[in-house]
Amino acid sequence: MHEFYEKARKEPKKYEKLLIERLKSLESDFKFLSLWLVVFINTIPIIYTMIRHLSFIEIFSLTIIIVIATLIILYEDICMMYDKRNKGDPMNNRRFIKVKFDEVDFHLHTMENPLYENIPLYDLIKECERRGLKYICIVDHWKENTDPYIFLKERELLEQIDSSVRVYLSAEVEILDEQANSPINLEDHKDIIKKLDFLSAAPHLGEFLPNIRRRELPKSKDKFIEYVHEKLLNIAKNSLFKMILHPTGYGLSECVRFGLCKEYSMDNVPEEFMDEFVRNVVHYDKVIQINEPTASNPPKGYEIFIKKIVERKVKLTVGSDTHYLEDCIYGGYRKWPGKTRNAIEVIRRCGGDESLLWIP
Repeated sequence: MHEFYEKARKEPKKYEKLLIERLKSLESDFKFLSLWLVVFINTIPIIYTMIRHLSFIEIFSLTIIIVIATLIILYEDICMMYDKRNKGDPMNNRRFIKVKFDEVDFHLHTMENPLYENIPLYDLIKECERRGLKYICIVDHWKENTDPYIFLKERELLEQIDSSVRVYLSAEVEILDEQANSPINLEDHKDIIKKLDFLSAAPHLGEFLPNIRRRELPKSKDKFIEYVHEKLLNIAKNSLFKMILHPTGYGLSECVRFGLCKEYSMDNVPEEFMDEFVRNVVHYDKVIQINEPTASNPPKGYEIFIKKIVERKVKLTVGSDTHYLEDCIYGGYRKWPGKTRNAIEVIRRCGGDESLLWIP
């Protein structure tokens, strides 16, 4: 807890909302304990009158019943206090705050290629407020040709926006090859990385496109899936990234597009590949984002993979992959913040619930 207040002292604007939440929580705890104390004091005479003619066995039994009833009533508060005491910095654990999947969108873009002089961040956040979202994450693209100072500008803009929405700032970092290399240079970009809440990895497969040709396209379906699998494993092992964006498609749409897969199906992916990926995600403490576009047009057998993720209790979040300028303004709301219904439904069908939802 001391670490949290030390962070808040150094960066008051960034932690202002969390401080307010913490103060409200303390105020609520104080009122609750005060109420119980008043009730207890006022019931002492009544309790004394009731028990003074009872036998020892009857008094003991009544005491046990009262204790059990009190624990049942206070169960949620006890769990909350346990989490606060044992999980450390509330910035790293917010499980005691009840959040629903449909209040979250962790894959939002201001636009496809943000311009330093004109980033529609304010309009995007107000759109999220209007749609009842509580926690969002901005993940504008960080490609080879991206000006990374865009993210410094976004942090500056965020600090000027007053909103009821808790906004996390990340970046959808383009993963360039199967070794999980990226455009990020740790030395050159360290000041930018510090301004982001965490980094997110995008396992796109643009390296095979004719105009990029960073890698030669494998000549068979099996080699292509092996390449995708290696790429996903190395992303999971890369300490630079916390969230893995839309990995559940496993490159199958590209496999079909390139003419290597005959069918858009998870049957093309060996089950041991899925198991190995999930094990590594758990081991390296990563978060998987279930993407609405994939969930709304899933490959055959998609739920097999999602069930494996849910069964291993992988940390999850959901995202609409909305590009505000292109989808909401120019596209007439073909996508919008919070459009995650299919992603949420597939998680629920596979046995998942909000206990898996990750909020930093």
